[in-house]
Amino acid sequence: MTREFPLRFGYIPYPLWRRSYPVGIKQALYALYPALYPVRYDHHPPSSSADVADFLRRFALLPSATSASIEGITPPIIPPVASSQPAYPPKIRLIAQWEHLEAVLMSWCIFYPRIWSLHADMVRAIIPVAQVHVIVPNEWWARAVWAYLTEQGHLGANAHQVKFIIIPTDDVWIRDYGPMLGYDADGRRGGVKAVYDHLPYYPQGRDNAMPLAWSAHTQTPLMPLDLHIEGGNLLTDGMGTLFTTQKTLVANPQFATSADLQAYLHAVLDFDKLIITPRMRIERTGHIDLLMKLLDEKTVMLSTPSSKWDTARLDEVMSIFKSQTNAKGDPYHIIELPTPPLYFNWVVYPIRRSYTNALTVNGRILVPIYQSKTDDIAIRRYEDHAKGYDIIPIDCSVGINGGGAIHCMTREVPIIQS
Repeated sequence: MTREFPLRFGYIPYPLWRRSYPVGIKQALYALYPALYPVRYDHHPPSSSADVADFLRRFALLPSATSASIEGITPPIIPPVASSQPAYPPKIRLIAQWEHLEAVLMSWCIFYPRIWSLHADMVRAIIPVAQVHVIVPNEWWARAVWAYLTEQGHLGANAHQVKFIIIPTDDVWIRDYGPMLGYDADGRRGGVKAVYDHLPYYPQGRDNAMPLAWSAHTQTPLMPLDLHIEGGNLLTDGMGTLFTTQKTLVANPQFATSADLQAYLHAVLDFDKLIITPRMRIERTGHIDLLMKLLDEKTVMLSTPSSKWDTARLDEVMSIFKSQTNAKGDPYHIIELPTPPLYFNWVVYPIRRSYTNALTVNGRILVPIYQSKTDDIAIRRYEDHAKGYDIIPIDCSVGINGGGAIHCMTREVPIIQS
């Protein structure tokens, strides 16, 4: 078990090579990058079976990969339904995670070989109960991922549940930029597309464009949401209550008050009540999925303090849920989850870990663990209170250095209702 050191020097799943640095620093870093990141393939993606095999061997993903073995692979790719953009849907009710899902979207961690195993663990945990639609930039990357998943034995009898969609993206955090989906009043599937603000030092324009590309590919209508917000900062119980943090108001100064924000949201989303909490301190995203997870419309799991840095904000979140009700007027049953202590990766990256950053999918809950002494406590809390669910721990101790865990790397696609 890893000791809880406040300073670490761990692998960073983020496209550091795309940043602007002073020339001397950039030259030094570029000498180190090839051993950790496939920088060359970012600028020159694979265009042949030989390229794919070279990539898989170079990063020890499939040491035995050959051009001939890749040549015979035909990954299951979902073709585009049409080339047009579907019409805007009417007002949308976003779904709760415990509603029936057709699939889970994942943008594959192509440029982070050290977390391919994390994504593969997530796929293996999901496919017994739902499809996984893997987003990749081109068919050659689909071949690489399919070869890895099949040769490493991650799929088994459920291989038919994995499908690929060819859409260029910039990074893995599809929770934040992906389509937010639900149903209109007639039960038709649709969703909304918010404004995804890329960081000034990381180009992420393709991430912001991904929902509309997916909408055209699948002919699923999306309503534009004139709101700067990431998907990790908007949760719902699907029964009339939305949840976000104060970051949403800060990022959208056009709304002077929470009432103004709520009035705008009512024009696009079908809900009755908005609950706004503070955000975590010393944490970059400001997202609510670090603070809470709903098990049902009356039961909420809340992160609890582990140090003085957490206490004030998390106590305030606890106080809100003790005094608030959901949209139907029901008080909340609160389950406390431990919070592993804050640490700094490479001195400058504050890393927050949360057990609420979990994914519910068709009777299963994938719960992140971090090789922390609090992992067992968190898993027991889920097992004790999420009755009827299979609780599946997923080791996110490396992936978290990119700023997120399971919830951040996935996006739900609800079933098409008959």
